[in-house]
Order: sequence, then C-alpha cells, then structure tokens
Amino acid sequence: MNLHVYYDLRFLPNTFDFAPFLAGANAYREKIGCEGIELTLIASSFRKRTEREYLYDEFEKKYRLQSILIRLPLLINTIKKFSVLLDEVPNLVSYPFYPPNYNLVEPKNMNMYFHIRTLREKFLAYKEALKPFAAPKHAIELVKKKYEENFYTLTLRGHRFQKERNSNLKAWKKFLEYCDSLEKRVIIIPDMEDLYSTQHYVELPGCKDLVASVDITFRMALYALAIDNFCVSNGTSSLLIHSKYPYKMFGLVCPNVSNCTYEFVSNATGLEWNQRIEFQAENQSIIWERDDFDIIKNYI
Repeated sequence: MNLHVYYDLRFLPNTFDFAPFLAGANAYREKIGCEGIELTLIASSFRKRTEREYLYDEFEKKYRLQSILIRLPLLINTIKKFSVLLDEVPNLVSYPFYPPNYNLVEPKNMNMYFHIRTLREKFLAYKEALKPFAAPKHAIELVKKKYEENFYTLTLRGHRFQKERNSNLKAWKKFLEYCDSLEKRVIIIPDMEDLYSTQHYVELPGCKDLVASVDITFRMALYALAIDNFCVSNGTSSLLIHSKYPYKMFGLVCPNVSNCTYEFVSNATGLEWNQRIEFQAENQSIIWERDDFDIIKNYI
C-alpha cells in the first residue's frame, strides 16, 4: 500500500518549502506502515499570499515550478509515482493521504506541515525518515568525474527578496582566502536568481559550479561528496537539513526580517537559541548567528 501525498499550489508556496513538506510525508508514510509514496503536485494556479508571491511574475513562478518542485521528488527513493496536474484539480482524494487535514476545497493550517515544529512534534520517532533527500547515483558519478573528491562547498544566497538574508560576501571572501591558505578546496554554488540577474557571486574568487545552481541533482551530488557544506539559511539549505550529508548553516535568525526574528523562528521551530534539532547528526550544525567571519572561522 502506498501513501497518497498532495501538494496543492493553490494553498501552498511554490518554493523549497516543498522539501520539508516531503520529509514530513515520508515520516508519515513510515508511521502508518506504507511502502511508498504516490505524489500529486497540483499546479493549476499559484496562490498569492506572501510578499514573495506578489513579487514573482507568472513566468518566474512557472520556472520555479519546473526547476525546483518538479525536480525535488527525484531525490527521494520512496516516491514511486509522481503526477503533475497543470490544468486540473482531482475530483477525489485517495486514501490513505497526506496531509491528514487536506481537502480539495479549502484546507486549513496547511503551512504547519513544512514547519520544523510540526515535524518535531509529530514525527521524532521516525528521525531517519525525516532525512530522505539523497543524490541520484548517476549525478554522483558525474561529479566524481569532474571534481573527484576532497572538497568543500559554499552555497550562496543572492535574492532580491529579503536582501538582508543574503550571504555576507565580504565574510565569505575571507573564508575562501582562509581555506586557500589551508589548501582546502571550495566549490561555490551561486544562487540561481543571482546567476540570472545581478551576478554578485563573481565578486568571490575561486571555482564556481553554475550547473549546480540550476540542477538540483548535481547540487545534491556535490553535497554528498563534500567534506562539509557551508551555507546560510535559505530554501536550498532545507535539502541539507533533510539529508544525511554534513553541513554548517548560518544566519537562521535575521532581526530585521519579520519572518526571521528570534521570536518568529523560535515559534516556527519550537527551539531556543542555538538548540539542535533532534534529528541532526553530529556533523550537521545550524548556527543561529549571522554569517560574520569571526563566527564562520570557528566551524572550519
């Protein structure tokens, strides 16, 4: 028996929030004893609720759908069937289904199913199932051919939305120089949005992998083979949080952004300052402070 999972873009965000949602679905699958997942992505229209959802035009929304949401299921091997509905809404919901409160007309409290607090409260008995994201074997082999091994990654954030959360390029330049002095090789993954707009990532020295900016499977393969993965709190960092790969994520709290204040983050996660998530491994760290070099260097 498979679990039927519905992600409905009429009510849910067209973002990397899909990743923790899928992690929760995978944990629920294990909880009720289902073998696999049959995933339906309903994309007949996009909701308009947040600042970001009003900022992006229809072309950007469709690009994000195709480059992010349609690609993410490729990274979870328990997803056995995946359907995308671009022009219709299903007439019926098949049982058993997830989220448990989903309906086709007006589901309530849907956002709770991609919050860390909800995952912690409902699924901590299934910690490994909360980390289902893994690189496909073919992508790992391609990365091995290109870079072999013995490298670190640095994932940048460079959005026009909530710029205060963007990577501190001055600090990361010092990080790269310091790593170079230690003969540590770092592969930079630019932000997909920055890649096609302002291109601030060119200010940093070193190797940039532009393919990984736009190809999630290649990005995940880099994460899989890296000694460690450095990043700031961002959509793509959810792939690391819900994987078994090492990471150091900075800047969970950003006081000048309403949905990133300590109070907001603590409420959404159920965590106190610098408290670890129970399903994190020893080589996985979330640093709540911003990405200043004086802080970063303690984790190199």
